[in-house]
Amino acid sequence: MDILEGLKNLVDGTQLQVLFYLLLANVLTGMVGALVKGKFEVVKIVEFWKRLGVVIGAYLVAGLAAKGLSDFEVLRTVVWGALIAYLAGHIIANLKEWGLPLPDGLVKFMEK
Repeated sequence: MDILEGLKNLVDGTQLQVLFYLLLANVLTGMVGALVKGKFEVVKIVEFWKRLGVVIGAYLVAGLAAKGLSDFEVLRTVVWGALIAYLAGHIIANLKEWGLPLPDGLVKFMEK
């Protein structure tokens, strides 16, 4: 079994696709906001790659634990949910930076 096949067995394809699309939305909302406000910095792209590494790494570690220990099968889904919340928070922060009117309750919840 090659490395790629082994990685495919660790992750749920649908969950990984959702993470990918949220990461893409995070980058796009951040870049558009920075370009519109004239605050685009190349250094921010490095921060994105770090965030990408953390998100994918955490998901793969959870998948590895779930694969090796049947009692931890739910761990991958819990980590996936936490990563969704993490990325959603960044997207909401980007939208807030754009100046979009967001519901106060949502902004207060995400700031905690």
